[in-house]
Amino acid sequence: MKPIYELLDFSVQEKQILSLTDDGLTNEERLEFSKTLTDPNLYKTAFNRLIARLLSDDDGLKMLSLMLFSAKTSLQKYQAYGIPENIFIDTFNCFSRFTKEYKKQYGKFGFDRGFWTGRQLSLTLFRIGELEYELSRSLNGEREVALHVPSDCDLSSDKIDLSIENAKSFIKKFYPDYAQAPYYITSWLNSPLLKEVLDDSSKILAFQNRFTVISERPSDEYKFWVYGFPNLNPEDFSENTSLQRRLKSLILSGRVMTEATAKLKV
Repeated sequence: MKPIYELLDFSVQEKQILSLTDDGLTNEERLEFSKTLTDPNLYKTAFNRLIARLLSDDDGLKMLSLMLFSAKTSLQKYQAYGIPENIFIDTFNCFSRFTKEYKKQYGKFGFDRGFWTGRQLSLTLFRIGELEYELSRSLNGEREVALHVPSDCDLSSDKIDLSIENAKSFIKKFYPDYAQAPYYITSWLNSPLLKEVLDDSSKILAFQNRFTVISERPSDEYKFWVYGFPNLNPEDFSENTSLQRRLKSLILSGRVMTEATAKLKV
């Protein structure tokens, strides 16, 4: 089997870097981590163990290399379950997307989302079209599907309609125990405050209207997604788009941005 990174949206230079990256593990360790990182019950513990094992990995490339190695096991599970390879590629392009986001923030090739990607490796999160769908459990153990919005998502109504429709079909076919599960999202995109800065024609507001808000809480999550950096002071927010300008003005006036948990309307 050729390296997984060859299937994904990495540049030629990035693929060359990955081909030369040595994670420093023995073959036995590599196979053991591959086994545990792809287990839905073990990947969180495995990630913490891996951090302790991968010393001097400032740019996270050892972590990325090991996780892409582990993705071979994930692909074998996809094939065993009969899940189409295009869904594997769409889902696992999260790795190249995360490195692009890292480069935008730090100016170099790197990876810092290993805390998250056990979901993809363990086949509990799938990208179907524009959105990601995570097979999850509520605090009381009930099945639910957690929606996630990737940074390269197109929120056009027709594409979101298609994503949700195809996801429901996918889950019904491959994970029938979740066929009747409710869909939830927790995101800055569902913050009611956005109604004050967006036009009625906004794709974000159209997306919000698909959900019923259950709760909201103060959050700085928006800073990364709207302004590109998680720790900016409001005075330093860029003003290149109408959303950036309007939201900056609102925050500087003393308003507090939130994230909301919301349930997809049936």
